[in-house]
Amino acid sequence: AKGPGAESNPQKQQLQQATTTASSAAGAESERHQPHDGERPSVWVVVPAKGVKQHSVRNWRTFVRAVGRYGGDAHITFCVESERDPAYATVRSDREIQRGKLVSALVCGKATTCSQKLHNMLCGGVEALGGGNH
Repeated sequence: AKGPGAESNPQKQQLQQATTTASSAAGAESERHQPHDGERPSVWVVVPAKGVKQHSVRNWRTFVRAVGRYGGDAHITFCVESERDPAYATVRSDREIQRGKLVSALVCGKATTCSQKLHNMLCGGVEALGGGNH
């Protein structure tokens, strides 16, 4: 029998699975990339986004430029609650943002067991690890 607080929590299970997968992937990646091989590891930047505030677009463009200058494979995902969020439309339509290396906007849905920001970050992390189910 399950004790108090032992209910199944899908987001907690996804986080545990993502952490295990990330640890395994990091170990495999470090084995493939020796310190002096000249290659940079692949990176995936997850940016939780909500609304468009005074400096949002400037900050998002800065993220994209930084990822664009990175010497290895790079992807940046802006994670939003819904397609109705102004951040979603801005990320998808801003020419400078879309000019970046592998830029995407990911709809994560409404958070039910944690803050929206944490939910969006977890959703982006699962997507980055190839999970895709959020």
